[in-house]
Amino acid sequence: MNRASYHSPRRQQAAAATREAIIEAALGLFACQGYARTTVAQIAEAARVAANTVYTSVGGKPQLLAAITEGGTGDADVAETLTAVARTTDPAEVIRLTAAGTRRVNERRAQAVAVLLDSAQADAAAAEMLRVTVRYYRDTLATLARRLEDLGAVQSPDLSRAADVFWYLFGWTSWRTLVTDLGWSWDDAEQWLAQRGVEALLEPARPNPQALSVLAGHHKRGPRGKHAKGAAPCHGLPPTRLTRSPMLIPNGTAHAATCSLSTGSGRSRRAWSARSGNPAVRSTSTTCCLVSCTATTPV
Repeated sequence: MNRASYHSPRRQQAAAATREAIIEAALGLFACQGYARTTVAQIAEAARVAANTVYTSVGGKPQLLAAITEGGTGDADVAETLTAVARTTDPAEVIRLTAAGTRRVNERRAQAVAVLLDSAQADAAAAEMLRVTVRYYRDTLATLARRLEDLGAVQSPDLSRAADVFWYLFGWTSWRTLVTDLGWSWDDAEQWLAQRGVEALLEPARPNPQALSVLAGHHKRGPRGKHAKGAAPCHGLPPTRLTRSPMLIPNGTAHAATCSLSTGSGRSRRAWSARSGNPAVRSTSTTCCLVSCTATTPV
């Protein structure tokens, strides 16, 4: 028997299991104590292998980080989302599928993303991996956004802007802000981001004030910020989260808008005035919900 051509399936499975254990150990340590402070010896100890095995199975820290990153670029959910988007003929469904697909990847790989972002600040090789990974992510979102052009929902001159909106809504930052920083559930974040995408790209000329309270429950509106007679205040998110999305204002046009907020005593006040593209949102600590909002008008 030719030893050079002999391959043992059992040995291959053992080698693959060892490699996976090393990568998982590296991911856990990078996330726990940081990329810069983690040593190969610590990774070997966590994976219960010799340090030399780490190098022969995967490599040093840059190779370990690359292996962690590759899990995202080769994620099966990415291919599944691309296939589903290519099949649908509904522009709104394109956006909903994009929200669902990016949610699954971000939810499952949240720890790996945090490790990559952290390590990029301390290591030049990691910074380059981050650049490549971001480009792959953005290119994938641009492909998904291009489906809107195929369906006639977005014109060719606006395709680049649509891809930017996809990155703004479905990139790492929005998911991390809503879920990690603000404590939203993944379900709520997915629903909210999908709706913002529909409003931004498919209904840009029809601002919807109710988007401000999309998760705050149903309520009736009365004149000048007062609840309609017999209507109970709505419940859900606290008023400080009821902020106008900049995507609701048509791009490149100066607008002025006022929102009436009702305080517990029934007083109303003007909430904000902003120029499109750089809205200045003023938060409020009132105990009542948003009950009326005038449509935007050019100034």
